[in-house]
Amino acid sequence: MVYKFFLLLSIIIFNTVTPSTFAQNQKKIDSLEFLLKESSEDSVKINLHIQLSETLFYTDTKLAEINANLALNLSKLNNYSYKTATCYITLGIIKEIQGNYSEALDYLDKSLKIEKTLGNKKGISRCLNNMGILYETQGDYSKALEHYERSLIIDTELNDKHGIAICLINIGGTYDCLGEYSKALEQYERSLKISTELNDNLGVAINLNNIGEINRLRGNYVKALEYYEKSLKINEELNDRSGISVCLNNIGTVHQHLANNTIAIKYYKKSLKIDAELGDHSGQAISLNNIGEIELSQKDYEGALESFTQAILISQEIEDLSGIARSASLLGSVYLEKKEFSNAIKQLEKALKLHLEIEEDAFIANDYAKIGQAYFDLEKYEKAISYSFKAINISKKIGSKENTRLASKVLSQSFEQQQKFKEAYKYLLLFKETHDSIFTIASKEQLTNLETRFDLERKEKQIELQQTQLDKQDVKIQKQQIRSIALIGGFIAISVIIVLIIIGYMRIRKANEVITYQKEEIIESNEELNQTNEELRTTMETINKQKQEITDSIHYAKYIQNAILPRKEKRDKLLSKHFVYFKPKNIVSGDFYWTTEIEERTIVAAADCTGHGVPGAFMSMLGVSFLNEIVNKEYITHPGVILRRLRKDIINALQQKGEFGEQRDGMDIALCSIDFKNMDLQFSGANNPLYIIRDKNKTPIDHSIITENDNNVLYEIKGDRMPIAINEKMDRFKMYEFKLLKGDCLYLFSDGYQDQFGGLRGKKFMSSNFKDLLLANCNKPMNNQSKIIDDTINNWQNGYEQVDDILVIGIKI
Repeated sequence: MVYKFFLLLSIIIFNTVTPSTFAQNQKKIDSLEFLLKESSEDSVKINLHIQLSETLFYTDTKLAEINANLALNLSKLNNYSYKTATCYITLGIIKEIQGNYSEALDYLDKSLKIEKTLGNKKGISRCLNNMGILYETQGDYSKALEHYERSLIIDTELNDKHGIAICLINIGGTYDCLGEYSKALEQYERSLKISTELNDNLGVAINLNNIGEINRLRGNYVKALEYYEKSLKINEELNDRSGISVCLNNIGTVHQHLANNTIAIKYYKKSLKIDAELGDHSGQAISLNNIGEIELSQKDYEGALESFTQAILISQEIEDLSGIARSASLLGSVYLEKKEFSNAIKQLEKALKLHLEIEEDAFIANDYAKIGQAYFDLEKYEKAISYSFKAINISKKIGSKENTRLASKVLSQSFEQQQKFKEAYKYLLLFKETHDSIFTIASKEQLTNLETRFDLERKEKQIELQQTQLDKQDVKIQKQQIRSIALIGGFIAISVIIVLIIIGYMRIRKANEVITYQKEEIIESNEELNQTNEELRTTMETINKQKQEITDSIHYAKYIQNAILPRKEKRDKLLSKHFVYFKPKNIVSGDFYWTTEIEERTIVAAADCTGHGVPGAFMSMLGVSFLNEIVNKEYITHPGVILRRLRKDIINALQQKGEFGEQRDGMDIALCSIDFKNMDLQFSGANNPLYIIRDKNKTPIDHSIITENDNNVLYEIKGDRMPIAINEKMDRFKMYEFKLLKGDCLYLFSDGYQDQFGGLRGKKFMSSNFKDLLLANCNKPMNNQSKIIDDTINNWQNGYEQVDDILVIGIKI
């Protein structure tokens, strides 16, 4: 998480965005929007759109992208080359945050070409730096270093100390990922010196945190904690929420290594909350991994598996190879603890392959060590020794004490089992040495800190005791003074009491008069209240009557909606073996399904409209109407063309212009065109995928993501990342064509099933569980599958409210 955060942050620095970028500064947004409405000059509007886009980076990337595109269009219209380059940089950052790295690189490349044409060295350096960040995020560290160093050369020529400091941070981060900790530390310390000279508090915080990270990776936990705390303090002063999140996560990691799990998980949860609010997917994945590690240490295996699985899904979504590898490695750890050694080795080898590909030495060493442990538990001692030696060699090279500790323990135990006691003793000593250096030093430091705190508390108690004694002496003196004036005081007191009795009597008489008057007023008020209650009762009866009329109208709308959806008789005729599981959140639904037959092809669609309830139902009726027009009247069967026409009709019907602040209603849809006679399937999707489950021994399907069990494989064919509505990206929809085989099962669906909250921890059901459910039951009759889907989600809800409409269509070939 540290590397990803600082790299993103360094992009922001290069674009002169202050720490307020990371806060939800609604006042600034409102102010910029007001200025936009009042401005008439295009150059001013461009600057305002860019500022607004940068302010929205971490709160609403979609709106940030809209503003950046508006600025880009105005810049091109006025031939402002410099501003056009800035717009491309901004769009590149947004795409990087969204995890769309290929588009991000395209934008940065466009900006670089313009800057070279203009001869703007600062702009060239900025582009090179940001391109380096993208390569590093994707694990291409050699290209990342190449771009950073080219940027550093230009900044050095320009004597741009701020730019130099940022390049050094990013170069250090790359060496950090490569496990070259000495080189990384050298870069961070150089950058820290420059940031301190410039009074750049944000740069100081970044470097302190990164230096803390190097110490943590080397097993120097006390030093790591010291640097993290300093960084956290500065980030809190700056109100930099992303920086705060990183520090909290890293402090939690140190406490986890010191077995302070209760403290660690508090820090992780605080970090996860901030990342969720900022939309930082990479940060969320890392926090989930860390929480999963705590759950693993507490032997909550199901909780750990759930956390790691959620993390790996997020990392896959943003194409973060490093994140995928880390989660896979942690899944291997769970299976190790559960003594499912074959599953453990499978996950760890998957992680190792990715870590080797992206050259992350620290994690490579950790994977080797854990695979060695798995083979030891399987009593395959030669393999255990082989993998552990690999872990030891890399750990010594990069100075990783933790991995040395893990691997030396396995080596000692393996040699002992082979009765090679001399070797066993040698590695036992190495294990003890590294174990003590990690834990004993930290424990002593903690004890010293505790002792210091206890000394302070003891001194405070001594001061309290002395103060108490002084107070007692003051009391004695006061008592003597009191005796001296007691007689005089007694006389005065008696006189005062007599006067008070007289005054009291007069007040009681007056109070009785007031009470009598108030009683009369209360009786009058009660009569008024009774009258008001009667009026309220009449009003409530009117409201209930109106509510019943509205409900009756909605029920009638449901009748109309059901009437336009394909009837069971028609579906049975066109699809034979199938099921439709349809569960609206409200009386009417924003999800809809549709099927027809034209030109010897059967068209099937599952759609999810914007919203649910009455607004969603209106949109679904538009969708059905347009599909009937496009397919049944115009004889169009090509899925990509159908979706393109549907998008055009929806945009025209809703009069969408793509203007700032405009509602972007529409739908996501998966649509298939099937020729049952020739066993041919064509598919296109707008944000929604198609699942095909096929026997493991049959021909595989290209262009798909694979999930499998012992007998079957689930192939996921993703739709295009565009909705059926106006959007920044308005490309043609891709059409995928496959040959079907007998026994194949097709599944189209909305996102309502996977997004349903429930279970013991109130989490989403998730697509991974949905895939496992379909795989486990794909060979059962379709009606049985529908019932299992229904029972499963009802049990999962566990009292939680349904969050969205649910639609699942299954078809057996």
